[in-house]
Amino acid sequence: MRPMDERAQELLAAWVKGLQDCFGERICLAALVGSQARGEAGPESDVDVNVVLDHVEEADVEAMERLVAGLPHRELACGWLGGLDEMAGWPAWDHVGTYMAYQVLIGSIDALPPLTDRMLIDSVAANLAVLSHTLRYRRIYGGDRERAAAQALDEKKTIGHTLRAYRMLCDRNSAFRTDPLDTAVMALTSDTPSEEILSVCERWAASLLLRLGEGQA
Repeated sequence: MRPMDERAQELLAAWVKGLQDCFGERICLAALVGSQARGEAGPESDVDVNVVLDHVEEADVEAMERLVAGLPHRELACGWLGGLDEMAGWPAWDHVGTYMAYQVLIGSIDALPPLTDRMLIDSVAANLAVLSHTLRYRRIYGGDRERAAAQALDEKKTIGHTLRAYRMLCDRNSAFRTDPLDTAVMALTSDTPSEEILSVCERWAASLLLRLGEGQA
């Protein structure tokens, strides 16, 4: 794991203090998530902090705007602000991103719905519904192959997010299985031939859709 660099540490320390000063005991959860929490961040990686309050009013959004604007290295700040009342209307799978990797800064992870297989399945399915259509379309109808391959590579962040959720599911439930395509798709780079990029991306999405269905059969 890579240690957090000095700029990210300075930003995070100021952010935590600012949150406590602004919202105090109203904070149900503040969690560092994403690449910084996974120990995979580079020098320019965002510092993603998810904040859950008891509820969110316009004054709270304005307070968060002012807080973020005044942070050191503000350009690295990222995340979301939500209230327990708002979260009651969210699909449960939308919380999977936090569970992938998190470091609780304030409050408790118990502010979120408990992680379940159903949440993971629905999260993977929601991403695949878009990815499978888009990647197959680009492989068949992409026209300029280099441009289509570059567009496919632009989906790597979503592909990686989808795979992390699916691997969590595999770890929890033996009915779901991994495949060599999972490794192959993440190994693609701009140096990979265009036709290989388009083929591997499309076949990976199709394979994962089938595996997701088989695991639920």
